[in-house]
Amino acid sequence: MKIVTRLYMKYMAGRMRRNDEPRLMEQMGNLPLNITVKKDIPYLKDGISEHMMDLYYPENMDPVMLPTIVNIHGGCFIYGKKEINQAYNMQMAQRGFAVISLNYRLVPQVTLLEQIQDIMDALHHIEESVEKYPCNPDWMFLTGDSAGAFLALYTYAANKDEKIAKAFGVERTRLNFHAMGFISGIFFAHGTSIKNLLKHIKPYLFPKNYHNMGFYPYINTECLLQACELVPSYIQTSREDYNRVHTLEFEVMLARRGLYHKFRDWEKYGNKRLAHKFPIVHPEWEESYNTVEEMASFFRSQCEKEFNAPI
Repeated sequence: MKIVTRLYMKYMAGRMRRNDEPRLMEQMGNLPLNITVKKDIPYLKDGISEHMMDLYYPENMDPVMLPTIVNIHGGCFIYGKKEINQAYNMQMAQRGFAVISLNYRLVPQVTLLEQIQDIMDALHHIEESVEKYPCNPDWMFLTGDSAGAFLALYTYAANKDEKIAKAFGVERTRLNFHAMGFISGIFFAHGTSIKNLLKHIKPYLFPKNYHNMGFYPYINTECLLQACELVPSYIQTSREDYNRVHTLEFEVMLARRGLYHKFRDWEKYGNKRLAHKFPIVHPEWEESYNTVEEMASFFRSQCEKEFNAPI
């Protein structure tokens, strides 16, 4: 069974890669201009590509401390790299943000816990080295799409709450995230299937005997939100997103708890298929542009509200 599952994961990762490669090549000629890009900055000194990050920010802004987004790519935990979100990251940079885009190790090489550890290691590097970059550690935001949304949510909670950090075996940073943004998010890993993929990879997503480990209760998203109140959040899905049910259920949880959020659920539109994480896959579409603009405005409004000053 394990051999079959590994072959299935390899097949699915290869399929996602084949879908991404042509669109990334097509995007190269239409990426936003006047953006500085610093590639492959190591956040751990082990030399592997999975522990590197990219930095995007508007040109000629090196001495300026910009509000900063940390972005976590998706890929259902088994696939992906920071470059697949380059257009989204550059569009956010165009709107006055510094954007840090992370790599992390993938299942089945590691489990979900080690993916969260990788992201926390990146946050520690950002905290320790922030003076090297045009990033403001007081104006931080966290975003993710698909599985990246799940990792962003759990990273936020572990960074915010000492008990959750201990349960996941990580150390918190002093970085303070003021808002979050989720595109076509996976929000439930336990007892849930995304096109049957999570059902297949679950034996690799968690360590053996994980039911007896300290983090286990928090895999229930409701329990996580009870233990750690979420900051204001922008959440996006669409009627043709196969993962829409996750966002709908998550939005109900936020509403029930009275947590401030903006919810965007795109309707079907003409001949376009507004499918899973379309703002990442088709950044050239008007609907994608509007999603990015809404998220950026939502983030700016949180800073203006807290600091009583426009950014």
